[in-house]
Parts: sequence; C-alpha cells; structure tokens
Amino acid sequence: MATVYSDERANDVAVPPVPNAANKAGRVLRKYFSVASTTSTPITTADTLELCKLPVGARVVGGVLIYGAMGGTATAVIGVAGTTNKYLTSTSVVSAGKATFGDTNALNFGDALTAETTLILTPGGSNYASGQYVKGYVEYISAGE
Repeated sequence: MATVYSDERANDVAVPPVPNAANKAGRVLRKYFSVASTTSTPITTADTLELCKLPVGARVVGGVLIYGAMGGTATAVIGVAGTTNKYLTSTSVVSAGKATFGDTNALNFGDALTAETTLILTPGGSNYASGQYVKGYVEYISAGE
C-alpha cells in the first residue's frame, strides 16, 4: 500500500522540508458579532451589516449565525465586499433559527485572506422585523496575531 500525504504533510517530509503557511497550524480564534433591528435603527434590504474585521493571513474555517424571526420573506447572505454570498448563500431568516457558514467547499472553507477583510451580512427579501437580532461568530486560524 502507498502512503498518501496531505499537501501540508508533503511539505513536512520534503527534502529539504518546505514551511507550511502560518495559517495552516495555530490557534483557532473566534470573532463574535451582534446586531439588533429596532424601531429607531431598523435593518432594511438597502443595508449592509458590517459584522467584524478579519486580519490579513487569517484562514476562515467556519462560523455560526443565530437570528430572530425577521418575518416577511427575509433572507441573509454573508460574504465580503464584491462577493456578498462568499460564505453563506441566500438563507431564509423568516423564523428564528441558526445557520452555519464558511464550512463547506462551496462556501469557501479554508479561505486564506490576503488582506484585512470585513465580513458583511446583506439582508434580502424584506426588511427585518423590529426587536429582533442577528448574532454569531466566525472562526479562523490565526496567522500570528
């Protein structure tokens, strides 16, 4: 039987060894975020919610979104400027619930950031109900912060 190495392990056993990127081994960190939709500060489909900043070199390894019952036909996508659905495609937030993001190949699991990046949520469908919330966290492997 043959021994098959992961890309990272192949770097370890190469002669001479090839260093793996700093964001392939290290601490997994979480950045928490929360936003409330209120009568004085409603969340509308025209808004962009800036959730948190991720440092240059971070490797995204998933996240969790918790949301209240936004009603109507409300949806959410999570991504970055220019690719608003990079980590979560259109997901119904009509009823209270939970969604994971950035945790599959299609949702860019393992994405290594080449610049400081702002994670954004874009509301869709209908405006979010007042008195509700969006909160959660993104997980990433630190590149040495």
